Amino acid sequence: MKNKSLLTQLDPRSKMLFTFFIIISALLLDISNFLYIIIFIGFLLIMTLFSGYPFSFFMRKLLKIYPMIFMITFLLPFQSYAAQTDIMFTINRFHIYKSGLMRFTAINLKYIVIILSTLILTTTTPFSRLIKGLESVRLPGWFLAILTFMSRLIFLLEEEVGKMHSAFQSRYISLPYYLKAKILAQMSGIYFVRVVERSERSYSAMISRGFSGQCPSSVELNWQLKDSLLTVSGFIFIIIILTLH
Repeated sequence: MKNKSLLTQLDPRSKMLFTFFIIISALLLDISNFLYIIIFIGFLLIMTLFSGYPFSFFMRKLLKIYPMIFMITFLLPFQSYAAQTDIMFTINRFHIYKSGLMRFTAINLKYIVIILSTLILTTTTPFSRLIKGLESVRLPGWFLAILTFMSRLIFLLEEEVGKMHSAFQSRYISLPYYLKAKILAQMSGIYFVRVVERSERSYSAMISRGFSGQCPSSVELNWQLKDSLLTVSGFIFIIIILTLH
């Protein structure tokens, strides 16, 4: 069923500008201003209500990305960023510092704002309209062609992985773990070769059908009043942050 939510109907250019303003605002915000970061997150959560997707949909996607952010920042509470020692408590001779914990929390909240705003953009914008919006801001044609090519190829690669996994499961039911690891390593090499061959065949098929580096599109964009309101609201965010900075 086609999604006819408010955000889906907006012009992709307005959503890209709004996302850009939100990301810049989050990056400029002082990490000690937890209240404003939480307001950002609350505002984005309200936007998810107009996306046509359930809140759990965005949370599942966010939780797939967040572990990488946590692995980058989880050592911050063990470091002090204050002029004086600000130890909160000690766990097995490891000190937890108040300044480090605040920095960890603020940076993670910033990343959540950035990830969530990007997810809202990509989820509520069909890929063809997103490419058209990127084309309208004068991104290089070769870059857009690569994005379009990869969007088609990734489904073929997933299909290839599924076939190799099914073949592995049907032939190697019970093996020691070290043999499974050895076979999986060999399969990785075979998969890489298949990826290269599949991409070459796909590109040759595109060339034979008249592909010349540009991806023609019949999508038409229409900027309306609601797009202007969304863009202005994002710009106001930046003004507020620059005022508070």
